[in-house]
Amino acid sequence: MPGRPGTPSLPIALATYGARILTDGAGIGSENAVTLMASRDFVAGRRDLLQVLFATNLADNRWAQAHPAEAGTIWAQAMGLPGALSAAI
Repeated sequence: MPGRPGTPSLPIALATYGARILTDGAGIGSENAVTLMASRDFVAGRRDLLQVLFATNLADNRWAQAHPAEAGTIWAQAMGLPGALSAAI
């Protein structure tokens, strides 16, 4: 089943709740694993909000690809990692 080792939420959602994969990291231009899940009721009632979230993810990924050093620094700080690791993120 799709998913990263140690990240069980995606395989659980696929197997248990009938979830569908709408796109993957390549579809949004990201090498990082990002999982967004929503119930069918939420999708039906708040499609507008989900479009905003998806557009924001696309914009964030475009910015990070254009500014990899800055993006790495932001991620390292957010995850509490040493600054020396920012280039590897």
